[in-house]
Amino acid sequence: MIADKNDPWSFYWIRFTGDLIKQYMSRINISYQDPVFSINDTPIVPQKIVEIVNYSQDPHRSDFIYNAKLLEILDSLHNILPNVSSNQSSSSEVIYTKALYYIRNNYESTISINDVVDYLTVDRTYLYKLFKQNMNIGPKEYLTKYRLKKASELLKVSNESITFIAQSCGFPSYQRFARVFHKYIGYSPSEYQKKFL
Repeated sequence: MIADKNDPWSFYWIRFTGDLIKQYMSRINISYQDPVFSINDTPIVPQKIVEIVNYSQDPHRSDFIYNAKLLEILDSLHNILPNVSSNQSSSSEVIYTKALYYIRNNYESTISINDVVDYLTVDRTYLYKLFKQNMNIGPKEYLTKYRLKKASELLKVSNESITFIAQSCGFPSYQRFARVFHKYIGYSPSEYQKKFL
């Protein structure tokens, strides 16, 4: 994944502690081993983080406001990335849901289905069966289509090069991206981009 040259990344840090934090975080599927998620699925999170940072400059700030904004963040993360108890972790529904979350949160990097099965510690054939049952396509095709969905969204609004957009959506090369895009969308990336810009 590459930062936009004209609008690069911004970094915001918030630190929170307390007796209930461990309990709260145990209900959210984020860990030191897998700390990354997409803000496309949780747009309230960056908004609330910016609000917290801005509010910290207020000399009359209240701990109640801090707590309220933090709980909104945690609630949003819990809704999109719910953790599951150990006695549920072997169920097919949980494995399928975790696979979807992993793909959606990591599609920008050059992950493969091998990375998904390694993360879930399941057999590749079993994962394929789950996707076919739920979507009638395999996980590899789902990953490709999800990347194309995100790429087509960028092509509609971004003036960045197609190579940049391809790499930002997990495609290793322009050639690979152009071939797959035309196969599924019916246009070349440049033709598609011209339709909207």
